Amino acid sequence: MASGMGVKGVGLDGISEPFGNPASMHFGDEFTFYCSFQRKFELKEFDNILVAIAYPRESWNYQLAASSFGAELYSETRFIASVAKMFKSRYSLASSFGYLGTNVKNYSSKSGYHIDLATQIRFGQIIQGITVQNALANGGDKIEIPTVLNYGISTELSDRILVIAEIHLQEFFQPEWAIGLQARLFEKMEIRGGYTFARNTVHIGLSLYPSSFVLSSAMIHHPFLGWTRGAEARWSQQ
Repeated sequence: MASGMGVKGVGLDGISEPFGNPASMHFGDEFTFYCSFQRKFELKEFDNILVAIAYPRESWNYQLAASSFGAELYSETRFIASVAKMFKSRYSLASSFGYLGTNVKNYSSKSGYHIDLATQIRFGQIIQGITVQNALANGGDKIEIPTVLNYGISTELSDRILVIAEIHLQEFFQPEWAIGLQARLFEKMEIRGGYTFARNTVHIGLSLYPSSFVLSSAMIHHPFLGWTRGAEARWSQQ
């Protein structure tokens, strides 16, 4: 769970965050199902539920993801379809088509469409990823969909320790820097931690790997808004 590292997973090699980097090179041969739940700041009005599937086939990978955020007063619905192509196990390219719909009770409903672009490159133990969210967007006069540029890099310090750093750039907002660390304590257990500088948020997480399942949990602490808690499950066909 990349959120437990304080990052989006742009520079991570794995299908762990469907809205992270669709060009992730961990295609493998398994059909994967993913679901997650997140409650922001201990408020059910900020609940976020996400489900996704990934279908790898040779050097191609296909993903479908859907998420629902909010409650009665305000809500968001997202759908994303992605396709990625890997070249010689060293770099990959991906494109995603997404839909965003928002609804405010007793006010209005708005929707828009966007196209995301992504790439990932591997040099030995170093993986770099770039995503351009909303590279092309059409929200009409109803909804603004800003372009967001993300860059991430990760490297293995050993066969048990992984470090990652990311930067996120968005119009009208200051850059966000994040760093994260992942350590494998036992064969089927990992812990993660991270820090996001602009938001001053601390992230901690834990993952267990029983059989073909991956079970993860994460907590994020904001100095003013309090705790965000999340959990996810991922199943891959062996």
